[in-house]
Amino acid sequence: MLSLVALAGCDTAPPGANGAPDEPSATRIPRATSTPTVRRAPSQQSGPLSGLVRVDAGDDWFLPEVVTITVGTTVRWYHVGEEAHNAFAIDGSWGTPEFGIGSTTEHRFNSTGRYPYQCTLHAPGMSGIIVVVPK
Repeated sequence: MLSLVALAGCDTAPPGANGAPDEPSATRIPRATSTPTVRRAPSQQSGPLSGLVRVDAGDDWFLPEVVTITVGTTVRWYHVGEEAHNAFAIDGSWGTPEFGIGSTTEHRFNSTGRYPYQCTLHAPGMSGIIVVVPK
């Protein structure tokens, strides 16, 4: 009887063979392969970034939270979570459209300043800061 219990808990059929669907694979966001090259903003910067800078927007967070860039730099937010997001300056000076799974949105910063922003769909907890310095 002990051997029957052990055999009953043993399933040697390949995934999906018993009529159940296979485990879904992880959702992957396609990486941009065209120029310009997107520079991922590090969690700790040694100096301002320029060109096109990546910030990830996950479920209730931006990473990195603080990014220092030079005037004329574009920040591109990449959706890496499950919920829709946007990015809006706290002072209302700029904002992005809502973006969802696997998509991006961006904003070019042409003036120096400190720009606290948030996802208005998940405020006040989902926030970040863009610091723009002269070239």
